[in-house]
Amino acid sequence: MGKILMNKLGLALVLLMIMLVIATAMPRESSAATATFGLNNGNNTWNQSSNILDAMRFQNNVGTGTLTKLEILFNDTTPNGRVRMGVYSDNNKKPGGLLLDAGEVNVANGWVSINSLNLPVTQNIYYWLAFVLKNQNGVRYQSGQLTGSHYWVGYRYGTLPGQFSLAGANYNSSPYVMRATVTTGGSTPQATITVNDFTNYRVFQRDIGRTSKSVTISGTYSNMDWNHVEARILQHGTNTAVVDWATIDTTPGGGTFSGNLLVPQGGWYNIETRALDNAGSVIGSSRGKNKWGVGMIILCIGQSNMSGHGQPPFTVVTSDLAVNYSNAGIWEHLADPYDDNSPAGAVDNDNSTAAGSMIPALANSLLQTFSFPIAFVPSPKDGTNLYSQWVYRNPSNHYDTNTLYGQSITKAQRVGGVELIIMHQGEADTNAHRTEAQYKADFATLLGHYREDLYADVPIFICQLGTIELGTNTRTDADVLAVRDAQHDLDNGVNIFMAATAMDQPRLDAVHYTCQGLNAIGERIAQTIKYYFGATSYYRGPAITSANFAGNRSTIDVQIIHRGGNNITPISGITGFSLFSDGSPVGIISADRSDVDQIRLTLAFAVPEGATVKLRYLRSSNPDTRALVKDNSSLALPLENTTTDITVH
Repeated sequence: MGKILMNKLGLALVLLMIMLVIATAMPRESSAATATFGLNNGNNTWNQSSNILDAMRFQNNVGTGTLTKLEILFNDTTPNGRVRMGVYSDNNKKPGGLLLDAGEVNVANGWVSINSLNLPVTQNIYYWLAFVLKNQNGVRYQSGQLTGSHYWVGYRYGTLPGQFSLAGANYNSSPYVMRATVTTGGSTPQATITVNDFTNYRVFQRDIGRTSKSVTISGTYSNMDWNHVEARILQHGTNTAVVDWATIDTTPGGGTFSGNLLVPQGGWYNIETRALDNAGSVIGSSRGKNKWGVGMIILCIGQSNMSGHGQPPFTVVTSDLAVNYSNAGIWEHLADPYDDNSPAGAVDNDNSTAAGSMIPALANSLLQTFSFPIAFVPSPKDGTNLYSQWVYRNPSNHYDTNTLYGQSITKAQRVGGVELIIMHQGEADTNAHRTEAQYKADFATLLGHYREDLYADVPIFICQLGTIELGTNTRTDADVLAVRDAQHDLDNGVNIFMAATAMDQPRLDAVHYTCQGLNAIGERIAQTIKYYFGATSYYRGPAITSANFAGNRSTIDVQIIHRGGNNITPISGITGFSLFSDGSPVGIISADRSDVDQIRLTLAFAVPEGATVKLRYLRSSNPDTRALVKDNSSLALPLENTTTDITVH
């Protein structure tokens, strides 16, 4: 009995010793602690508007660990709407790439928080705590802080952008009251590397005259001792490399990395990064999920026909490579109305009128030829004139967003530059009775501004005024002809193009086109853009070169030159011609096709010898276009109107 008891005691002692050894050998976790960095209070309140992305720069002075909570302090007795919060990296004392989109919660008076977050953070590194409001609310702020500790930029409420846009951003020394909770200690922090993903549908403007773009790739890391960081570009949703692994950063430190890759035009793409140690082993990697690409960005300016008043059904965009950079600053798939969602008070706000436009048809046509993303930047404004509104540039601040010009180049800057401009404008200038010479001079001023602030020789593609019905304002027939003639004659075939004639297109009122008409205009502009890039041999329709009596004084042969077609329609019953003998009108009995490049006019009577005879075609504000001449090209381009009287010989 005693032996048995001794054996049991011995066994228990052995087991106890084993457990002590195991417990001693196991790593012990230190107790976790939490602390906050940021601001705990403020000295004033500001009624912060909606659709503004604000970011505050704070140093994480509490330790390396995990950011688990974000908070913002409201001071509003009638709180409303929602707030979205997040964290951005620090890029040379400015907000950089998105580290965390924390999501959204309802606004309430006092502290509002988002919990259960999981963002690795490093001690003494600066982070930008950010928020955007769906509705205006009072938010506490602290004045007298470091200049540049608070940045803000217009941004439509929604998922936070992958990169904080510094183009058009403002800053001050009065950050809003936000703070972050960090959990430190506990188990050994996990080594992580995170690439700053680009915003979905982001298009980088290719370098002008080239087919690629040097794209900056950045991100963050923590608890990682790397030798260098590599990056590669993949076809979206695949492992097919467009640009293979290449080193972008060899200088570790500060919790961030950054470098550039030359990316060919195309899309959609994903970005992937990886960190390697001194032995060349991969110690961490990160891949973006959003699709982005390199391509062409187009700035759209002018007035209501550029915005589009076409009624439903709207034209559907057929390619996923067609993109809109919305008035709210969001990259999105192109769809009409493309010119809506402007912030309240924006100088180019067309929210109440924007509808069907020429842009979907234009994009569809371009993307039948080009295989890279094409993005549009809407910046037109209904009813605006060229001579006093569009040509005005604030001499002390070209990017003044209170001006139409400044707003347009600010948008162009925000997207990283544009490749070309399209413009439909002029109706308002007919109301102002601008002469042809004045319109040309105004246009030269505007284009000179763009070529100074965007890049030299930026091409511009203008739409010629179509038919306009008089009687709704003070414009006259001569006013319409002055602007229409100027737009015709501005074309130089090199970098100023009369990209679309529209005399044959249907209207829904005195000046605005139907969706059918806008589609035709969009396709014609696309054709001209293709011509500019050498993808087609023509962009304009036929033109009249001469007119001669055909053996007697009662018939005239009108000679035309083709540019894209080789024949004309209709065969008979052509409309739009007018004739004058010594200034008096001469009746035209018939106008018929007599050859592939000739039209015969039969007159009501023989014109006397010695009389000065002048011919005009579509030479009025609203001529008879029921049977105007068109060529047999794929676009059925109309015979261009005459801008001066043609002498009949």
